[in-house]
Amino acid sequence: MATLSLLREEQCSEESLNLIKASLGDKELTWKNLSSIIYQSLEEHYESLVEAAPLFTALCTTLEDQKSLQELQAQLGLTDETLAQATQAYEVFAHLINDEGELLIKPTKAKGKYDLIVSTDLAIKNLLVQHLIEHAPKFAKLKLCLGRERDPNFTLNVLGERLCYEDFLVFVEQENGVTTVNIVCSKLKDKISAEQLNDVVECMFRSLFGDVIARIIAAGALINTEFDIPEKLKARMEEAKRNNEELFLVNLKDFYKNYMSHGGKSLAKENNHLYVSSYRSNEPCPKDQRTHALGQDIYEIDTLQTFAVNLTNPDMQAEKLQDLKLLKHLGVVPVTIALSMKDTATNEVKSTLSRMENNQLLKDCERYLKRTNEHTTFKIVGSALGTNYSYLHVLAFDYPRFTELMAKYPENAKVALNAAELTTLE
Repeated sequence: MATLSLLREEQCSEESLNLIKASLGDKELTWKNLSSIIYQSLEEHYESLVEAAPLFTALCTTLEDQKSLQELQAQLGLTDETLAQATQAYEVFAHLINDEGELLIKPTKAKGKYDLIVSTDLAIKNLLVQHLIEHAPKFAKLKLCLGRERDPNFTLNVLGERLCYEDFLVFVEQENGVTTVNIVCSKLKDKISAEQLNDVVECMFRSLFGDVIARIIAAGALINTEFDIPEKLKARMEEAKRNNEELFLVNLKDFYKNYMSHGGKSLAKENNHLYVSSYRSNEPCPKDQRTHALGQDIYEIDTLQTFAVNLTNPDMQAEKLQDLKLLKHLGVVPVTIALSMKDTATNEVKSTLSRMENNQLLKDCERYLKRTNEHTTFKIVGSALGTNYSYLHVLAFDYPRFTELMAKYPENAKVALNAAELTTLE
């Protein structure tokens, strides 16, 4: 967890998480119960959270300057009691974020209003956070958000000094097929640790690009942080100078402009819950390997959010197991609904589905599930088209209840449904 998160490491410690868990009472720690507790905590302490929001905003943009934070608290007239209640409002997020993400708060363009931002690089957590946000209570001055958006005017307070994007120099190099983005900030030399510099650079980088593009860059390149220009790079610059060639570092803001002018604009159109995941890909079954078997007939997968039905690459198993461990911990079951169609003329199962028939099956099942109005029971996360089956992918937050809902689907189907078979990802 980064130093600049609203949730600090001590709040995500095992002891702290156990205290939060105690608030569940006799209830299990499931996603359904955790969501309810988060909503309840925000509603109970909403006024205190908004009152303390200016201080929390400063906390998310300040490193090693406790004096200015204490002065701001006094200036705002915040009592320790109000601050404690405001902290309780967001502490419950520790169970969701743990040490794999950040919780941030920042003012919006509208005066007195704030965004409470959940930022995490884990694809599965983003699906859960997205569901949390979709069904969260509405507040006049506070909005839950998934992932930070680009802030062109962001500054960071480090030891009482405000740093901007121009204070960071960037040089990109490629060697043996590896791209390295070197980011240098000499202003902070001998003032903070190398680990703190990493947090500062990550904060500035994500604030400039926004979480989505920053994540894509980090996935394809190594980010190296330095207090001084590396000697190896200095030598290359001197050599270039002798040869009357241009080789120089650009500031972070210019690096952003260069990146966006060379293809970055297309990435900027992506939404905030795009998190590339290796095993949750949109690659269908190879044509020469397709069969009529369940899960082996897929020719198109619609989104990057969906769970792949056939996981054959052993390199993807670690990521799969990490996600499944998290889901199991929260009592969430990934379900695939395999839908087949009946031929009304022969009353036999259709051996081949057209694209239109695939879409008819999927839309009918989705509409049925939405008509149940049980958003706390499940979330639809994707679908796939097959030659024999249509596949709807769902996260079941209450699996027994979800199976009850699906048992009633055949009698409520408005298409020639043959069967709706449920399988779970294990």
